[in-house]
Amino acid sequence: MKRKFLNQYTAADASGRFDLLMRHIGTIDVAIDVVRCLIKRDIKAELMKQRREQSIPLGTKVQESGKQDPTGDAAVINVELEEAVKTGTVRRYVQENIDHPEAIIKEIDDLVQLQIDFDLLMELIDVLAGGDWLRRHLTEHHQLKELYDKYDMTYESMKDRKAIVLKTLKSEFVSSLGETKEENG
Repeated sequence: MKRKFLNQYTAADASGRFDLLMRHIGTIDVAIDVVRCLIKRDIKAELMKQRREQSIPLGTKVQESGKQDPTGDAAVINVELEEAVKTGTVRRYVQENIDHPEAIIKEIDDLVQLQIDFDLLMELIDVLAGGDWLRRHLTEHHQLKELYDKYDMTYESMKDRKAIVLKTLKSEFVSSLGETKEENG
């Protein structure tokens, strides 16, 4: 399900990306974390497969070779991958250690772009709304009536401000994505 969302997101134009983010705004963080875990699982599985294929010459019985250490291999892969994640070098790690990394690298790049776009959307919401009240309303499902006292606004002014912000938000977001693609592409 989460990979399907990522594929839909990457295939969409800037306006479609905005619509997808807004439709799933309260669960994007979870979707990103789930896809990140799935990518790590895929990397580990591919590395383990490659190590198995490289460690035993054809026709050699496993018991005789003495080269098979799946637990040790898994531990090394886990440590190396976690270090690459912490240092932000996952893409390079995949390129250097996986024979055909194209699909995994594309998914990593797509996930990074989704995170960048989502962060931009959250920043725009806060800037345009003049605080985090609208983000909290959208992502945490707080009712405006729960928030207006806390933010020293009337319910009507919050409601009006929300309508204005949402109207402006899409054009600002789409415009920003267009500028980003021109700079990168």
